[in-house]
Amino acid sequence: MRYIRKIPTGVIFLSILCITIITCTKKGDGFVSLFDGKTSNGWVIPEKCIPYWKVIDGVIENDGKGPGSLIWTEKEYKDFIFKVDWRQTGEPHEYLSPVYNYNGDRVIDENGNQVRNEVLSAGDSGVFLRGKELEEGSSEQGFNRFTKAQINIWSNPMGSGQIHGYMVDKEMPPEVRRGAIPFKRTDKPLSEWNTFVITLKGEFVTVVLNGETVVETRLPGLPETGAIGLQQHSPSKNAVRPYPIQFRNIFIEEL
Repeated sequence: MRYIRKIPTGVIFLSILCITIITCTKKGDGFVSLFDGKTSNGWVIPEKCIPYWKVIDGVIENDGKGPGSLIWTEKEYKDFIFKVDWRQTGEPHEYLSPVYNYNGDRVIDENGNQVRNEVLSAGDSGVFLRGKELEEGSSEQGFNRFTKAQINIWSNPMGSGQIHGYMVDKEMPPEVRRGAIPFKRTDKPLSEWNTFVITLKGEFVTVVLNGETVVETRLPGLPETGAIGLQQHSPSKNAVRPYPIQFRNIFIEEL
């Protein structure tokens, strides 16, 4: 106690201030917030798509009324753990979703037609990993980057967390294609909040959805570094209304 009394009041105040700042910018050990809940600071939004991305009450939302777009972190990352809450808030409609085999191919019936199951859909979105710019300048929708490593958010029966670009790529090894398919569907009912925890080390990715591991695989050809993207997919031709997507509690820990 004698040592504490000898510390000047101003030093104590500064120490408390530093602790407060660290607490406000980190979640746990090493996790840093990528979204302040009030502004889109730290994110690159294509100019044409700015009217459709809003920050309201601690949530960043795309209202689903504009063209498909991607917003990207200003900073690029290599290895990390990324955490984000997401939910689809639009009123769902009935949708015939394609069915896939365990090897990543679409299921075809005896007549050569694609097999589809009827599901409820409230849109299509995703989280993109290491979006490295592929060309000079920037496209109006933000798609001029590497976008193969997309962690899907959707209503397909296989569940969110699927990595579509790798699953359907027939040039990928069979184990990579199979690994891009979720082990199980752990999505919560539409309109409820879900949580991704995505760990990326080199080419290896693990996706945990709502506390359960759904994907563990390798992503050959992934850039060494790149931005993280949040997507609002272009509405499908069968969409009968806008389908908003919301994100909150966005944190990253670099490894």
